[in-house]
Amino acid sequence: MKQLFLALFYWAFFFAASQNPQDAYGNYARIGWGAGTTTYRDFATSPLFYSGWMGLYHMDHWVRKTTSEQLFAARFSGGQTAQSFNGVFNQATVFTLQTHYTFLYPLQFISNPRQRFLVGLMVESHGHLRLNPSLLNNQTGFEVLTNLSGSLAWRRDISRQKAYQLRIKGKGITLQPRRKEILWDLHGGFLNSALRNGFAYIYDDPAIEISSLYPSYRWFWGGMRLQSRLTYQWFKSNGNGYGLSYIWTAATTGGPYETYQFAAHQFSFFLLFQHKSK
Repeated sequence: MKQLFLALFYWAFFFAASQNPQDAYGNYARIGWGAGTTTYRDFATSPLFYSGWMGLYHMDHWVRKTTSEQLFAARFSGGQTAQSFNGVFNQATVFTLQTHYTFLYPLQFISNPRQRFLVGLMVESHGHLRLNPSLLNNQTGFEVLTNLSGSLAWRRDISRQKAYQLRIKGKGITLQPRRKEILWDLHGGFLNSALRNGFAYIYDDPAIEISSLYPSYRWFWGGMRLQSRLTYQWFKSNGNGYGLSYIWTAATTGGPYETYQFAAHQFSFFLLFQHKSK
């Protein structure tokens, strides 16, 4: 069964023709994976920074039109972080789940067929779960951050329009025409909220259970969030493509409680599947 799935996946990406292979606009499924570093600190338990490597997996649905762009995205990360202070070494397992929806409009008065500028909004929800046995009763912590962000985007077509002949050590190499793009997105939160614990994770109940966790958490407004993504992608003749992305994220909860701060640098390789709209 696994071999059959891989064979169908290989056929769909390399051989199946899309609705319009040479058209940059259409519907795309984007599947990717990668890795990166993250750093965080939670003032409810400790001012120390925890840092480490995390794996990244994401699935997106991207709708590109001449009049707008829409992106439905989900990203999951997980890995180990650690800190060392005064000879004491502690580790924490961290998981994050992020979902967001972005809607962008092109600025036609400064755009052209090779270059587009877009503005819009992004709605995002970002959950963090941390498991740190060294903190005993404080070992489990989680936050849910929600943001409404203003968005800026830039799209640059750097396609090779015609074939080029190269000679390397006497051998001729032909570079065929290929559609390629550089994309950059910037999102800045202007309406931020978080589901956050009080001043500590230790609760009044004799037994620390999930049922006693939620009463100690409150929604509040405040904080800051910035995110940037730089992408290079290129396409096959059938309309499908590959891509590389660098994603930077930084946020703080702010608000009346002890703050939670984090930053992440992530690198992703992804596959693009162009498909027909319903």
